Amino acid sequence: MKVGELREKLSKMTVDEITKLTVEFYKLIPKAKKENYNIDELIENPVKKKTKKKVVVVEIEDIDYYVSEFIADARDDLYIRPNKIISKKERTNWRFKVKKWYKELLITNREDLDLEFQAEILLKLYQFLCESCHTIYFNSEDVFESIGIEQKLFFRAVLNLLVEAKGKKSIIDEGISLSLHRGLSYDTTHSDLMNEVLNLLNIPDLKIDAINKINEILSQSKPKISDKNVILSSRQKNDLAKFGFIIYASLGEYGNAIKIFKKNYHDSSAEVKLFVLVKLLFREDQKELIKKELDLAIKKKINLRGSLVKLHQKIIKEDSLPADF
Repeated sequence: MKVGELREKLSKMTVDEITKLTVEFYKLIPKAKKENYNIDELIENPVKKKTKKKVVVVEIEDIDYYVSEFIADARDDLYIRPNKIISKKERTNWRFKVKKWYKELLITNREDLDLEFQAEILLKLYQFLCESCHTIYFNSEDVFESIGIEQKLFFRAVLNLLVEAKGKKSIIDEGISLSLHRGLSYDTTHSDLMNEVLNLLNIPDLKIDAINKINEILSQSKPKISDKNVILSSRQKNDLAKFGFIIYASLGEYGNAIKIFKKNYHDSSAEVKLFVLVKLLFREDQKELIKKELDLAIKKKINLRGSLVKLHQKIIKEDSLPADF
């Protein structure tokens, strides 16, 4: 029921009916909500106009300046050694500044709204925090844990702001490469970040574009995966191979999924590579394809670990997959 409809119905009720209805509504409101929304005060002064609480935000230009200065000072080791530029208190409280900037950059109804600029600053801050995961700039074991925001949640916020500022194409242009950033929090993997990208690829065309981007990155000898030219590590190539598999699988193209995996995933052990592929196929409930890959491995005389042998035998004997693998 809309507010207008409610007003119309109330206008036709007697005073006793409205009183009874109001009391029942009041009983339904939790105590915490009554306090948060000052319900009792509203009952005492129903005619009094509510004053909107003003939210004080820092201007975007200022945030950009503060973030750039913060990054420069941190890279000069001013947050991990005594100095006259950054006070001891400020060296301890850096995390609160970062969290404040994070929240303010995500405000999309501010007077100085500039989504593209906000996304650019948030991205710059995120990349620096990733850098801080493998370079000591603060007296902290995990910078994302210190600011109280999981890396994948921060990454998701960056992606969403990029999408709002530039559209879904930005997921392809920037999101995939960004998920390969070397700096990871202790509880984050490249796969976690890639899943955040995948969640936004909600139409087939975007998924195809993502696959094309993955192939492009894999084919380059020195792809640009951040603000610096970085040669892909073996782990990053393998993560991209798995990512390509998952995207193809989400389209139901399992032949292409296996193909992109086999072409780009590298391990010194053929058995380990097979195990990873079987795990991916298992998640997709692809019993026949698992059997086919295991049959092929046996023909190639690849020595299978016990779990793969057991899985193969179950498929042959029971024509089914186990509950877990």
